[in-house]
Amino acid sequence: ALIPVIMEMGILFSVYFVISHAVQSFRGLHIMSGLLVAIIMFLAFLGIHQKFADKQCIELDPTNYSVEFVGKPDGRPCHDEAVCYDNNPEPGAEYHCERVGLMGTTSVVDRVRYRAKLKDPNELALTMSVGLPLAFALFFSGRSRLRLAVAVVMFLLVVVCVKFTGSRGGLLVFATVIGCYFLKRYKAKAIIATAVLALPMLVVMKASRGDASESSRERLECLYEGMTMWRSSPVLGVGMGQFTEYHFLTAHNSYVLTVAEVGIVGMFLWLGVIYMSVKPLLIGFFRYSKRSDSQIAAYWAMALLASMAGMLVGIFFLSFSYHVVLWVYWGLCGAFYTAVKKHDPDFKVRFGLIDLGLLATLTVGISVGLFVFTRLRPPGS
Repeated sequence: ALIPVIMEMGILFSVYFVISHAVQSFRGLHIMSGLLVAIIMFLAFLGIHQKFADKQCIELDPTNYSVEFVGKPDGRPCHDEAVCYDNNPEPGAEYHCERVGLMGTTSVVDRVRYRAKLKDPNELALTMSVGLPLAFALFFSGRSRLRLAVAVVMFLLVVVCVKFTGSRGGLLVFATVIGCYFLKRYKAKAIIATAVLALPMLVVMKASRGDASESSRERLECLYEGMTMWRSSPVLGVGMGQFTEYHFLTAHNSYVLTVAEVGIVGMFLWLGVIYMSVKPLLIGFFRYSKRSDSQIAAYWAMALLASMAGMLVGIFFLSFSYHVVLWVYWGLCGAFYTAVKKHDPDFKVRFGLIDLGLLATLTVGISVGLFVFTRLRPPGS
């Protein structure tokens, strides 16, 4: 059981180091971000196309059962699941009636999604939303009609596709990302403006999803079980990838998943990566935002801060601790530091005793806070 864990962590660290060290300049950061922007726009296009595609019977894979319902279309049109069981279907097979899009993608409960690592609509919504600031940074760092068109088109594609995913968490991520730019521009007024824009969409999404209450109940149960695991093994946790050995669903919360599986020690290290990814961005933003000769650094610091803010909100509702998308953005934060350091050798980001104390306080505070919350709000309360 240890070999797959080592392999997965090896892949994630490879992704991080390749991105953070291969990009040695802002030009390299532009190229890497441009590639990610193109991928996200393509995913959004696939999602929108899927929403308007015809429905077909999906034969579920009995060896890969999950809440995302993995399967393949058998070509029969349908309007509900009952149709899929008519006309002598495969004996013993289970079917769903879903929309079938391009590249073999299928919806789940009429919510658009992609495949593989992004087969969860919530993860697709998060991935698209945190990518928006990259398009903004590309435009601000080299204003042109083409870059403006890309940013506008990407914004529209992401807005529509996030709506079609039916992800309330995805909408919160989108609102957080946009809210960061509002906060930079309008300070405290930005919070009110973001809430005014986001709340109506949240209400519409909640009303359109009949499983919203059941989903919330299941998430509370997962949080409770996760913190119970942490109580049973507080230092090292129950083991990476072992959450579903103790509960039939995953945590649906990266902070709970981390502390449950790798304990307070692993939580400290995991939060340490987040801390040292965000700190250079904050220092860079305040160092360069007032300097006319360093605006590119300020634009990228702002963009990655918005992406990381959205990520930290989104992973509160997803088991994203070891997801490659999260590690890609950590890599981009490392790439930012490398690029700035090349142009400004005096740029330094240290980790001292104060940082150690803050990180330890953050680790204990989040862990204990989540434990207390789950005891005050147990499942069924």
